[in-house]
Amino acid sequence: GNSVVGAVVLACETDFVSKNEEFQKLAYDISMHVAAMNPAFRSREDITEADLRAAQEVFEKEAQNIPEVARAKALQGKIDAYLSERVLLEQPYVKDPSLTVRALIDSAIQKFGEKIEVVRFERLSVK
Repeated sequence: GNSVVGAVVLACETDFVSKNEEFQKLAYDISMHVAAMNPAFRSREDITEADLRAAQEVFEKEAQNIPEVARAKALQGKIDAYLSERVLLEQPYVKDPSLTVRALIDSAIQKFGEKIEVVRFERLSVK
């Protein structure tokens, strides 16, 4: 079968937080999310112009049959949906889809009182 693993670099400001069991569980949970959901980008800022243009071209072809008056809004909706599927921080959190990964991290920031961010992530699949 296939084996999939997710790894995440989750940064905080102090050793006190990094050694906290709840912080370590957050890193573990986000790693599991990466393995399950296969995000392509950390945030919208990480998307290249070429990637965004390629997606827009596909959606523009799909939107050709939509009346002109509604086309821009439909196109933006498709792009937003695409990004929420591909961008880690915007994906619905796999263990609680009512939250995004960003909201999960924001609640940890509130709890610990310091900045926490996903610096990078990797997903490996071995057959």
